[in-house]
Amino acid sequence: MYKNSRRKNNSYREHYGTSQEEYRKWKISFFDGLLYITPSSQCVRSASLELFTNLFPHFYSNDGTKHLPFTLLKNCVLPHFLTILYMDDGSLSISYRVNHIKKIIYRTPHIYLYLQCYPKDELEKLKEHIFTTYHLSLNLSSRKDGYGYILKTTSVKETNRTCGKNLFFYVI
Repeated sequence: MYKNSRRKNNSYREHYGTSQEEYRKWKISFFDGLLYITPSSQCVRSASLELFTNLFPHFYSNDGTKHLPFTLLKNCVLPHFLTILYMDDGSLSISYRVNHIKKIIYRTPHIYLYLQCYPKDELEKLKEHIFTTYHLSLNLSSRKDGYGYILKTTSVKETNRTCGKNLFFYVI
């Protein structure tokens, strides 16, 4: 809810870039008319509804700090959950190292989930949920911003297994 708003309920809003519009259309298709797109402002929005007022405390503390909704996380068991988490906050990073003597190029892929806006203990719980539900092993990796941590795959084998099973790349 916006400061000084006369509405009595919260609403949902997320911004996106023009290149993400088709993805956002796919994403809102799961919400049966609850969310809509305003192309001029490149936003996914909802009406002001009691539903969002009831959901708000699951995602934000009284001081407005974001937190992961662990009471709701147990319901996040479809592959869509990981796909949307990856598409919203993730990245596939591939680094290369060249051994000029052996004339070999080493490719090292990693999947990163840039969730540095959540504290370490919450990321640990999310990591456990992802491992238990999807059998995907992620590790904490330090960063200088936010709370200082993100999640990522740390082995080439795990990254390749993840991509090969389409855990993150659910066919849209």
